[in-house]
Amino acid sequence: AAAAAAAAAADGAAAKLEATRLTATPVDAFSAQIVGQSGKCYTIEVYAAGQHNKDLAPVWILTKRYKEFAALDLELRQTHPGLPALPPKSVFFRRTFKRDFIDDRKNRLSAYLSALVADPSVVAEHSVQS
Repeated sequence: AAAAAAAAAADGAAAKLEATRLTATPVDAFSAQIVGQSGKCYTIEVYAAGQHNKDLAPVWILTKRYKEFAALDLELRQTHPGLPALPPKSVFFRRTFKRDFIDDRKNRLSAYLSALVADPSVVAEHSVQS
C-alpha cells in the first residue's frame, strides 16, 4: 500500500511539473518539422523555438496520420483561413506508393506545420494542443 501511495505521489508530482512546464512556455515558442514517415504515419518533432542545437531532445515527438492533419485543418480553417492548403488526399490507393507523391506530401505537410506553429493564435487553440 505504501509503494502504491508513493507511486501515485510521484505520478502527481510528474503531472504537476509537466503542467508547470507547459504553462511557463509561451505558445509562440515552438518550431516543428516532419522528420520521418512509417506507413501512413508521419513523425513530427517539436522543439523550443530558441533551441538551436537539434542534437538536444525535442520537447515532443508526435506521430500523426494524414487524416488527423485533415481533421485539424477542418477545425482551424474556420478561424484561421490564412493557413496554407493541405496537400491533396490520394484519390487512388496505388498513388500513395509513388515516391514523388510521398515526398511532395511530406514537404507540404511540413510547410503547413511550420505555418501552424508560427502563429501564436493557432498554437493557442485547444485542438492544436491536444
